[in-house]
Amino acid sequence: MASTNICVACGICCDGHLFDHARMYPGEQPLCASLGMGTEERDDGEGRFLLPCPRHGAEGCTVYDRRPTTCRTFRCRLLKDHEAGAISGDEALAVIGKVHALDWHGTLRPLLLRLVPDQAGPVTRHLLAAQAAIAADPDPAAQRRTHAQALLRTTALVELLRQYFYKRPEEDPAARE
Repeated sequence: MASTNICVACGICCDGHLFDHARMYPGEQPLCASLGMGTEERDDGEGRFLLPCPRHGAEGCTVYDRRPTTCRTFRCRLLKDHEAGAISGDEALAVIGKVHALDWHGTLRPLLLRLVPDQAGPVTRHLLAAQAAIAADPDPAAQRRTHAQALLRTTALVELLRQYFYKRPEEDPAARE
């Protein structure tokens, strides 16, 4: 199975599961703006575009042939493992299916937003914020019971992302916080 097919079937790096922004290479601001991507400049002058990408949907990337350099060159650990022959295409698609089945955007994120309404960013950041909100609650045990399924499923999702998608543990945004 071609790497392209895995990427198109996946989109986890595009949809905000892993990151809330990606590097924008010099000169790509007009391209990113024309694609409807939010952009910003960091204090050090480096540009970045915001994730989730508005050009990624249920059918995958709608601008695949015109996507920015970061989108063309990023290789998650799952893709690298597949390209190295350590995991078959079918196995990679099964992992992607498990992540999608946990339904971050449609189910888990809305449930966690009940605990931390203003939280933004990738899955790991949401989970940490939810855990902190529960710990700060006057009755954390009751909160854990109320939100047990969402917390368990989100923890399972975070573990899948850490095991298969982040290249190194320090790429997990939660590891830097």
